[in-house]
Amino acid sequence: MAVRNISDVNPNDNAAPLEVRVIRTWQPFLFQNEHCYLFVDSRGDAIEAYGNRRDKALFESKFSVGLCYRISKYLSKKARNSHNVVPSNATIHLGRSTVFEPIVGVDIPHQYFNFMPYESLRARENMHFLLTDYIGRFDRFTSDTRTTSGKRLMKFLLEDANERFIEVALWEEIADAVDKEALVNTPFPCIVAVTSMKVLRFKNLQLASTAATHLYGNPTIQDASDLANRFRERYAGINMDDRYTLPIANILAKNPVDYMEVKFSCIASIVSYNPRRSWFYKGCTVCKKKLGSREDALICDDHHDAPQPKYLYCINCTIADSTGNATVTIFDIPFQSVIKIPCNELVIQQGYTDSMTTPDVFSKLLGVSHMFKLQFNDRAHTGFTQFVANEVLEYVPVMNEVAVNEVVVNPTITEVSDPADVENQHATQPLENPPTNVALETTVKQVPFTPVTPAKIYTTKRQLFALSGEGSNKAPKTNAP
Repeated sequence: MAVRNISDVNPNDNAAPLEVRVIRTWQPFLFQNEHCYLFVDSRGDAIEAYGNRRDKALFESKFSVGLCYRISKYLSKKARNSHNVVPSNATIHLGRSTVFEPIVGVDIPHQYFNFMPYESLRARENMHFLLTDYIGRFDRFTSDTRTTSGKRLMKFLLEDANERFIEVALWEEIADAVDKEALVNTPFPCIVAVTSMKVLRFKNLQLASTAATHLYGNPTIQDASDLANRFRERYAGINMDDRYTLPIANILAKNPVDYMEVKFSCIASIVSYNPRRSWFYKGCTVCKKKLGSREDALICDDHHDAPQPKYLYCINCTIADSTGNATVTIFDIPFQSVIKIPCNELVIQQGYTDSMTTPDVFSKLLGVSHMFKLQFNDRAHTGFTQFVANEVLEYVPVMNEVAVNEVVVNPTITEVSDPADVENQHATQPLENPPTNVALETTVKQVPFTPVTPAKIYTTKRQLFALSGEGSNKAPKTNAP
């Protein structure tokens, strides 16, 4: 019988032989009576195959991952209603009578990917009919912890060709299989491909692993080679210590939706404090969240047995450089690092118990240059940009540097819109392990300046484009069950 191409397999077809390479295997979470495999043929098309879990040892005595076989006496079935790993309307059902004949000398790919570009991810949010493959530059690990249920959760950032970052969350067995040291120590740029991800939203857009997820570092495919070349060209000649620093105007020009996970640096100074916002709050000594009132007591929803509340800084202020201004919320540790006085001391020992009266000592920071590490507030919206400062560092200017801006904006005093109220600070707490790498449009350096408060600068969207070849051969959008 003639060999059939994978693309010609339809549900309930006769079992014409297939010549394939077995490239992946996994145990699904949702379909626990099955064990799954991914086959690819010489044309680069792929199809999912599955058999009864109890027959796993039998199947794997007949074939091995990475090798090629002619397969016959199988059944073709309709694709599942959710969690499909390839855009095919059919799957292969393996039985005990399925025949695997080893073949050699055939040109069949060793890998298969169906990459989705960044701008198409939102359409797949919580739509799990077809899982998502994605490729980008490994930026850094942002966390590796155990959840309250004891499950391991590892997170890192990937950057695409257009400087857009997305968080990847790997659960349990998938995280355990990752060689973190190898990823961190791989020479720049380290290109990572992840397969079979769910597109979710946890504060921001996120790719979350499934049982079928596999991670590949610097895969030997053209997409990875092209992407690596683009990153080498982008950062050629750029001092790696300087590429994270941008003037405020450049940061404001970013679209918060695309840069919510990115941590920017700018050299600026505090020019004013917001008199309509409190400068401290009573927080949990464990998680630092604002305590809620319950039956005349202050209680943390997550830590009922925590000690007495602690006074913590929550400074809402305007920072400025010679290019623009921005409204920033600075929390306890970053602000204490520059004011050098614990909040508890100001409130309890020095008697500043009125949260709406700014202490005199704060004035010593006005006009003093600092390095601010900023992230967009996750409640930023059109026409109003607000940031959270994860770090505030002392800045020592370097003499004889070249100014970043030839033309300085004429100063105009403008009232800045109020930021989000501290009553709902859960969304604006700084990340435990905030990301540090950001992509730059230009190499910039700053010189000392006299801070001003120029006219308000609004965020604007930029034109985005996808990598050539990405997003092809995608299944139609279908709602998950």
